[in-house]
Amino acid sequence: MKTMNVDALIGGGPSIPARAVRACSFPAVSILALIQGGKTQDRAIVDPQPIACVLLGDEEYDGPKQVFVEDGRLRTPQRYGSKLVDCPFGKPGDRLWLREPYCFENFFEADGVDDWGATVSYAADGQRRRVYQCDAPADVGFWPGARIRQHEGTASSATSMPQWASRLALEVTETRIERLQDISEADAVAEGVYRNQEGSGGGWRYAEGEATYAFAASAYRELWETVNGAGAWEANPWVWVRTFKRIDPRES
Repeated sequence: MKTMNVDALIGGGPSIPARAVRACSFPAVSILALIQGGKTQDRAIVDPQPIACVLLGDEEYDGPKQVFVEDGRLRTPQRYGSKLVDCPFGKPGDRLWLREPYCFENFFEADGVDDWGATVSYAADGQRRRVYQCDAPADVGFWPGARIRQHEGTASSATSMPQWASRLALEVTETRIERLQDISEADAVAEGVYRNQEGSGGGWRYAEGEATYAFAASAYRELWETVNGAGAWEANPWVWVRTFKRIDPRES
């Protein structure tokens, strides 16, 4: 649900490789839904918002970098003509690894040259996991023991998490653009909204202890406003929709 800046992609920067690997982050409630397997989709506000504009064909274009929607993608005017812009949060085939608040509880050594690593705990649910140096992807640098010991027992932010400590990896399978309020019931469920168990009154909610709604999309509306602020749903912005599946973290 982050805001993404399209201008960063249309400024002539380096091209993205055919299959990019990048870090991703989510609110704590969405991390729980990811870990439990109920979340396979997310939405993020497009920045700047698409607006209608007139393209001048082969004529010189001196106006601002306005964008508009075409077949679920963005098109932005260029000095001559225009071009399509892909989702800056990834395209189908890209690999994502989850960054989240964490703590190194201890560094450990065992028998064998490569049999050492760290115990990592994750703030979202308190889960603990032993990560071994020999299991880290070959192209991902594992921290030396001295550096891990420096951080033992210290709560760390998501932005400082190294890739080898991540417990979850995703692969993007689809991207598109649509209005926020166009979300379907099926997509609200893919966002992590779930049905209450029988005997608890039925209905849909986005997390334990939250309000229950007759429709999944209504529960997602509450989630959206919880993360993005009051009135964010009524604004009905254009959003990037990214669908993904879980993969082995060693594949990321």
